Amino acid sequence: MTFHLICVHPFGKYTKGQRITDPAEVAVLLTDREHHFVRVAP
Repeated sequence: MTFHLICVHPFGKYTKGQRITDPAEVAVLLTDREHHFVRVAP
């Protein structure tokens, strides 16, 4: 299943509420930064 991420804890270039939709970026962020995001349906 494909999903997007919503930033819940700002860090680096990501702001609270920002939606990440690029599948490659989502995959990278989920490897070690998952606690900063929640998964949502596209």
